[in-house]
Order: sequence, then C-alpha cells, then structure tokens
Amino acid sequence: MKKRVFIIMLFSALFSYGQKKEFIARVGLGTSFFNINENFDDIFLFNNSSPVIIGVRKDKYRLESISNISILNDDDSSYVRGSIRLSLDYITKLSKRMEIYFGPQYGLNSNRTNLINLHVGGEYFLHQNWSISNQIGVNFLFDDQKFIQTNSSIILRFYINIKKNH
Repeated sequence: MKKRVFIIMLFSALFSYGQKKEFIARVGLGTSFFNINENFDDIFLFNNSSPVIIGVRKDKYRLESISNISILNDDDSSYVRGSIRLSLDYITKLSKRMEIYFGPQYGLNSNRTNLINLHVGGEYFLHQNWSISNQIGVNFLFDDQKFIQTNSSIILRFYINIKKNH
C-alpha cells in the first residue's frame, strides 16, 4: 500500500512540477469510488462497480468516456459484462478551488440497456491536478422496460495539462 501511495505522489509531482496555467486543454483520468443508486439492483453499472473515467477539458466544457467491466461468478459459470457512457459537462467556476458542473450522459451496456442521464455536481480541487467531486443525477433506462432511477457518486480525478507551444 505504501508503495502505491509513493508511486501516485511521484507521478503527480512529475506532471505538476513547473506547469504554468497556460494550457490548451486538460486530460483527466478518474474513477467513481462510491456509487449509490435508488435501487441496489443496479441495472446499468452491474454490481455497483467503479468505472474508469477518461476525459478532456477545454474552457468551460468537459467530454468524458465512462466505462466499466464486471466479472460475475455464478454457481456454474463466469461471465463478463460492461458498460460505456459519454458525458458532456458545462463547468462554472465558483472560486479558485471550487467548480460546479451539469450536463447529459448517454450510455449503453452489454445487456443492451440504453441510459440517458441528467446530472449536476460540484468539483473541489485539492491541488491543481487533483480533484474530488460529488455528483447526483437522474437515470432514464430503456430496455424491455423503462426505469427511472436516481444516483449519486463521489469521483476522484487527476488532470494532466496540455501546454501551449511558445
């Protein structure tokens, strides 16, 4: 565990040392490590697994791909299920370290369940490159039946700045 923390801190220091605030865009990598859904039989994210979030921020917009894979073991067999979502957020700065965002998501999972999500969240920057967010939303799920579900998650993100060429 100590080795992982050291590697993460070293990685963060290498990318944040000497970076100016002038950049073209920011690439983000994150995970949602605490997910609560209205019903615990999560139709879309399977077993409430933690998705991997990869995104790009430019000015007041963020485009993210949110994906996860779950390996489910049954008494007789194992199988893999997964999902992918695409999110577009509009971001408003409240202070030097605090931002709010909102936007839609569209997703599809391996059971061919379609998801449309409307969400709002707050993002707090612990450091220039590290943030933690709380996000709430409403899921509209479409497969053989239609479901409406609320959700909440806590998201940890790490950003890498793409600098301007001078």
